[in-house]
Amino acid sequence: MPSLTTSSLIGLVAGLGLGALAFRLRSGLLLGAVPILEPIGGLWINALRMTVIPLVVSQLFVTITADRPGLGVGRLGLRACAILLLLLSAAAGFTAFVGPAIVSRLSFPPATLEHFRQVAAGASDLARQAQAGSPGAADWVLGLVPSNVFEAAADGKMLPLILFTVLFALAVRHISAERRAALDAVFRGISEATFVLIRWILVLTPLGAFVLTYEMAAGSGLGAARVLLDFIVIVSGLLLAFTLVFYGIAVVVARVPLRRFARALLPAQIVGLSTRSSLASLPALMEGAEERLGMSPSISGFALPLAVSTFRVNMMVSTLFTALFLGRLYGIPIGPTGILTFVLILFPVTVAVPGIPSHLGLTSLPAYMALGIPIEGVVIIRAIDTIPDIFKTLVNVTGDMTAAVLLARFSGEPVADADEVREPGVVGGQRPVAQETSRVAIS
Repeated sequence: MPSLTTSSLIGLVAGLGLGALAFRLRSGLLLGAVPILEPIGGLWINALRMTVIPLVVSQLFVTITADRPGLGVGRLGLRACAILLLLLSAAAGFTAFVGPAIVSRLSFPPATLEHFRQVAAGASDLARQAQAGSPGAADWVLGLVPSNVFEAAADGKMLPLILFTVLFALAVRHISAERRAALDAVFRGISEATFVLIRWILVLTPLGAFVLTYEMAAGSGLGAARVLLDFIVIVSGLLLAFTLVFYGIAVVVARVPLRRFARALLPAQIVGLSTRSSLASLPALMEGAEERLGMSPSISGFALPLAVSTFRVNMMVSTLFTALFLGRLYGIPIGPTGILTFVLILFPVTVAVPGIPSHLGLTSLPAYMALGIPIEGVVIIRAIDTIPDIFKTLVNVTGDMTAAVLLARFSGEPVADADEVREPGVVGGQRPVAQETSRVAIS
């Protein structure tokens, strides 16, 4: 039985093929199927949308209120978090700089643009408002604090809702343990039930992909396929480009010789590319860091698991560019405030909502919704994610090792020089004793 990803890709290709055939032949039978399929696609999209707010709110709340003794690592932990945050910011800045320049030079067939903009015009009120333009800086700042949090949720204003959730969860940490546990149990129950609901909805992904792409191709022909091909090529190129940026950061900032860094990283990259999972590459990352770079186990054992579990730098490249790309298609201008809104939503959501099936990018839906981008476009883009996903894993694995060597450098434990031969775990010619390792981990 094919996997959900394979089934969805089959549905997408079938929808594109039949839809393009309907557009070319102007067949009454095939075109007549569009108004029949539209409600089906609309119901499925609405089902996805209805899970976003309970999922994000409950997961953010549980993440913030949870006690994590393992994270009490003092200066080392703060240093690691700062490095990860700076690298994420660098990725977002890279995409925000080059992305708008790229999408502004893209040209699409008129029929394709007309179809996408009609979809946006018939979508949510937020999408229609987004087509009219982004708010000014003053309005954007005022909109951060909702006067009515329920109204913000109903209107799909995700950034104010997330800000309220973060503040509310922080306040809950200061109430009695008994009451905090009661609230935590409620939100955990909401989260678990929402996950079950999401799994039910995702079963219908192949049908949803078929319906949405059939409608798109029936309205724009093979121009829709060209749009998707353009996206695959561009986003893969951007991910590869930022992977090379990580090499530069490791060499220039962490002062690791290029050849040594590349050799230490290559086995983990091979594992990541073959599995499309940065988590699966963790053992190879640990081995490369300690045996090929001579990194202290106290650094690699902390930095790499943390990075693999929370550091999804690809989202600041691929997800942000997807928003810019879809904004161009749907006629939704995304200016500096829109980009800032998108990034600010991505930061907490990508860290606080782990384990969600990545097939539809549900973790990032709140960010798209905040910009008024119709979810239909996001679903179609995610259905063709097989090739870009390879480059996403590559940039994530490379970023994980880069974060580790930066932490080693700024913790006073630089990795071995290129002309030195180290035993596993040897740093600076001496093997750290247990007492020293413990001191570093809690300092």
